[in-house]
Amino acid sequence: MTDQNGDGGRTPKRANISAIAEATHTSRKRAAAILKAADRRRDARGTYLFKEACETITALIDPSRSVGHQAGGDASALSDGVAGNISALSGAKAAHEVARTRRLQIETAKLEGRLVDREAVTALARDLAVHVRSGLSGVGARTAADLAATNDPAKAQAIVDEAIHAALARLSSLDTYILGDSTE
Repeated sequence: MTDQNGDGGRTPKRANISAIAEATHTSRKRAAAILKAADRRRDARGTYLFKEACETITALIDPSRSVGHQAGGDASALSDGVAGNISALSGAKAAHEVARTRRLQIETAKLEGRLVDREAVTALARDLAVHVRSGLSGVGARTAADLAATNDPAKAQAIVDEAIHAALARLSSLDTYILGDSTE
C-alpha cells in the first residue's frame, strides 16, 4: 500500500480523500472539489493516486483558504510549498493595502488643500521670481532723475532706500502680483 519516496519517509501509493486533504492541509470537501475540477478520478474503492492528487491540489489551491483549516492559522504547520505561497500572498496583500492607503492619504491631502502638484508650485515660483526681478529692476530708472539732481550723499541714500521700500511694498502685495500693478 505504500512505497518509499526519496527522503526516507513512507507515502501511500493510493489514498482516500481524507488522507489527501490532511496531507495538503485543506478540507475534504475542498480537496474533492479541486480533484473533480482537475478531472482526477477515484478508483472503484474510492481512492486516488496519492502523489498525483497532492500535487494537483497544491498547484490549484488558493493558499489563503487553507490557512485556517488544519493549521489553525499557524502557517508553520503547513508544508513548505503551501506556507511559502501563503507568506507571498500575505506580503502582496499587505503591500497592496499600504499602497492603497498611501494613495488615499495623498488624494485626501489634495482635496483638503494641504498638498499641491509639484508642477504648479514650480510654475508659481518661476512666475514670482520674474515678478520680483521686474519690480526691482525698475528702481534704477525711477530714482535716476532724483539722484542726478542731488549732490548730497545722505539725500541720495534716502532716495534709493525709499524707492527700494516702495518696490518691496508693491511686490509683497498679493493682489498686485495676481492682478498686476497699474502704476508700472
